[in-house]
Amino acid sequence: LVRQGAAAEGPPQPKQQLTQQLTQLEEAYDSLLAAAKDRKARLEDARNLYQFLEDHDEEEGWVTDKQRICRADVAAKDLRGVMALRQKHTALLHELRARDHVSQRHRAKGQSLIDAKHPKSAEIERRLSSLNQQWEVLRELAAAREKQLADAAEAHQFYGDANEAESWMKEKRPLVATEDCGRDAPSAGALLARQRALHDD
Repeated sequence: LVRQGAAAEGPPQPKQQLTQQLTQLEEAYDSLLAAAKDRKARLEDARNLYQFLEDHDEEEGWVTDKQRICRADVAAKDLRGVMALRQKHTALLHELRARDHVSQRHRAKGQSLIDAKHPKSAEIERRLSSLNQQWEVLRELAAAREKQLADAAEAHQFYGDANEAESWMKEKRPLVATEDCGRDAPSAGALLARQRALHDD
């Protein structure tokens, strides 16, 4: 339209009027472009914020779930049960290390929104700080559970060894408490040989 208007021929009065109208049209179009650009920027800000919030809720939910697992009591009744729990906990520790990379990327996205002066920067910063604290709590709980499981394994191992030793002693006690010394030299010799073997045991 502007090109056609510039090429138009005719008397000065209508040409001036046409030029004014085309100038108004150009200004309106520039204003529309500026409004569209502004809206696009606001929509991108909103999308980035909502994506961050969605990722944040998922991350926080994951951390809270793992905290709950780490807070659970060690309910194993024997060494085998404790060893199974230790295996699960080792898998959890590997998962924590792997998930830490995801969390770092999430924190970096949040920090980039703050650096870009996002309108909700204060909210983003508060959430990132909260997530960092949750991660610290999770690491402490995981370390405490690892120690708890190691202590439980040691205790079950000790009780198992003690029970085994006690039952062995109960089994051998009648052999050393007997009054039987044999009836003759060969039977006394056999009892003495058995006693020596027991003594070595």
